[in-house]
Amino acid sequence: MIKVEGVLNKRSQAGPTDSISIEELDCSRMGLSSKLPLIFYPTFDKEGCNLSIIVPSLGIDVFAKTHAELVSELEEVLPVLWDEYAKADSTLLTRPAQKLKTALLQTFSETTFA
Repeated sequence: MIKVEGVLNKRSQAGPTDSISIEELDCSRMGLSSKLPLIFYPTFDKEGCNLSIIVPSLGIDVFAKTHAELVSELEEVLPVLWDEYAKADSTLLTRPAQKLKTALLQTFSETTFA
């Protein structure tokens, strides 16, 4: 579940103080649970048109025009990062990719659905 906290403005857009926290993320074939409290604080880009969440240590770099779209982007990118890095053979990864794998494994655990 991605939990959205904060108050949206009249255009359903978040401000920089609105936060997004992740406890569980359910995908079609598996779920991810956060081992640590994860709270992201979206910021606006330089032009003030898009919200973004950038967390290099977890490979997260998402942006969107609305808070809801930003949550959707997170829901899409996290399973991809998990599949591409956390589940990958470490010997096939570059050193930066190995660091990303380690960070993902320290942050999330996987639950497989039957």
